[in-house]
Amino acid sequence: MLYGRLTYCRPGKPKGYVNIGDYIQTFAIDYIYKYMEIPADKIINIDRHALRSYTGEEVILPLNAWFGYKDDTGEFSKYIRPVFIGYHNLNKNINKKMNQYGIIGCRDEGTYQVLSQKGIHAYISGCMTVLFPKRDIKPEKEKVFLVDLPQTVLKVIPKDIKEKAEYVSHEIQLGENVNDSQEQRRLEKIAQEILQKYRNEATLVITSRLHAALPCMAMGIPVILLREGVDERFTFIDKFISIYNIKDKDILKRIDWKGQAPNIEKFKKQVMECACEALGGTLSDQTAGKIHEYYMNRERISISIPFRVKAYESIYRRFPNLADFIREKILFRFTIASSRKEK
Repeated sequence: MLYGRLTYCRPGKPKGYVNIGDYIQTFAIDYIYKYMEIPADKIINIDRHALRSYTGEEVILPLNAWFGYKDDTGEFSKYIRPVFIGYHNLNKNINKKMNQYGIIGCRDEGTYQVLSQKGIHAYISGCMTVLFPKRDIKPEKEKVFLVDLPQTVLKVIPKDIKEKAEYVSHEIQLGENVNDSQEQRRLEKIAQEILQKYRNEATLVITSRLHAALPCMAMGIPVILLREGVDERFTFIDKFISIYNIKDKDILKRIDWKGQAPNIEKFKKQVMECACEALGGTLSDQTAGKIHEYYMNRERISISIPFRVKAYESIYRRFPNLADFIREKILFRFTIASSRKEK
């Protein structure tokens, strides 16, 4: 039996950029494998877009990722045993027989609600990037990173913070004339370097990105999660830190510009126990229930999705090329893509 890790060699998006948050989620699985002492020769890469076409030795494959394409219906190759931990999917065509693979660990409450309404036995597992180890040493020199903040959000950040901050984007341009394995290695290297930069240098990270906020928080770095609008993907991280929506009244009076870095080391042990049981095929309702109850017991953020985002997502489901053209050329200043231009 092999163990798999999701890769994203070619995302199938015409815009020419990838979100390294995908790679960061796979690093969390690597950390679980290391904890379980899985030998390197038993771990293989499986492309995220080959889940139904994979042929080869039987593989246990954790699905700690976003699934939202039209064909993401929860069906897999007979050679794959999927393990759902950190799974996000709001697809209305989801396979109702998913429980043949065990209890479904949903990354967020939004996914949990969709699956539960279809009679699928599920729980909120959160994202496995919460397992990233806490850093041992805090940097002495103050360093602020602004990560993928659209122009509308940048406007509310104090001038003195912006002037001394470093701008970072998790959207990385795809290489040209390289094969998939080369590109995979390059993008993983970039993702690792960015994470290491946060770990070694950051005293504060201000971001709109889920997979900048959560890994940094897990590493013990103070985080401010600042957005224009909040969707279902974030309906679990509000257990740990505040999500500031710039459309909220008196938002500037409520933001703690020092950031938040809660101590979750005890909870990490419970998540690791749950993940190991899931991968071993022995996950019990009791173990899953502890994690689920932890996430359910929280003060919930209100869902608030800007109209242009809803419109983009609606168009993208049917006409992805057109949607990304609109995003890049028309909605550019409203999107995280604008941070790629910051100097």
